[in-house]
Amino acid sequence: MPRDFGAFAISSVNKYPEITMRWIDYFYSDEGSTLLRFGREGEHYELKDGIPYYKEDFLKTDNQPKITPYAGGGAPHLISDKVASYINPPQVQEAQKKLDPYMPKVRYAAPMFDEKTAQEVNILRNDIDKYYEEQSTKFIAGALSFDKWDEFQSTLKKMQIDKLQELYQAAYDKMEK
Repeated sequence: MPRDFGAFAISSVNKYPEITMRWIDYFYSDEGSTLLRFGREGEHYELKDGIPYYKEDFLKTDNQPKITPYAGGGAPHLISDKVASYINPPQVQEAQKKLDPYMPKVRYAAPMFDEKTAQEVNILRNDIDKYYEEQSTKFIAGALSFDKWDEFQSTLKKMQIDKLQELYQAAYDKMEK
């Protein structure tokens, strides 16, 4: 069963975990990852300079989610230059090169909180997230003038955004140790 991008789990009721592992391992091969993303060569895709491209008639049918297990999901598989071409075309790769110098060197996953802290975080985030989403959308759409920016920040402070930041910072500090 897929759990997360690039991850999977085998349940305890699976009678054939070894076979399941071989099946998952297949999707980490060029052949398996191409099948997972593109379906069958000649029927669903064709190779151009060694790169798979969906056939035009296949794209028009809206059948991709019915034919290939991938269908845009998070199934564990190999993402090579060959199979990434469809979702990561050259223009996207060029844009990424320009963005890379501005990306953080270290990317942190969401921190794990103990139960008490998690409850506190959830209570704070419930209101803060809702307010932030509503107001930021208004700023972006032009429905709210940037003259209201100080008021926006002040309201976030009243909602204890500083406390929320402290809780996250403490969790991240623990991760570094």
